[in-house]
Amino acid sequence: MFDAFGVLCCWDCSKNDAQFALISKSKAKEQFLLTESDVNQLASLERPNPKHKSWGSMKLLLLKQVRAKAVEKHGDLDKIQDLKRQREIKSLERTVEREKKKRSKQVEEETRVESTVKKLKQTLELHQHVFEEIQRDSDVMTRSCRDCGFTEIFQEF
Repeated sequence: MFDAFGVLCCWDCSKNDAQFALISKSKAKEQFLLTESDVNQLASLERPNPKHKSWGSMKLLLLKQVRAKAVEKHGDLDKIQDLKRQREIKSLERTVEREKKKRSKQVEEETRVESTVKKLKQTLELHQHVFEEIQRDSDVMTRSCRDCGFTEIFQEF
């Protein structure tokens, strides 16, 4: 303890006393809202990563020093909880805004697709021809639609 943190204590105290508890660098940053540079200013103890030996080593910090740094930076520990709540609220607001944008894009896409489908239906609907009377020219007969001008030609057998 003395070599890493400059604190004198016996083996039993270092393991059992809360005053000498250790915290990982990532947890210190998360729980006390400290930045990388804040944490790097503190003394640390490096140990092999317990999750996987080939991963980077784990930095352990003295909890007492981390709390002191957090109080120095934020004022007091209660302010940290307020900051966490504010960050959580902002995060939720951003999530709601993202969902609103996503939903509006979906609505726009649905509207566009519906209008396209409507246009396609209109163009694909079968036109009911309303024919004028049949015109005869020798053995050829023709009739024309009043609405679209379609002309049918028949031959008489």
